[in-house]
Amino acid sequence: VPMTATNALNNATSPFIRTIANLGWKRACLKNPHLKNGLTTVKGKLVLKTIADAFQLPFDSVQL
Repeated sequence: VPMTATNALNNATSPFIRTIANLGWKRACLKNPHLKNGLTTVKGKLVLKTIADAFQLPFDSVQL
């Protein structure tokens, strides 16, 4: 099971990792909105509203 789970995770995340590696995180997020939706912090600021709301923390929208 551990090997199968590792392979499945690798297969699911590899395309995103390659995109970020080739374009940088900002351009990758512009190209793929799913990546932008997955951002939690940028430069030390919380950019995921659901987490900010859940923990009553300040929220900053991400600037791409």
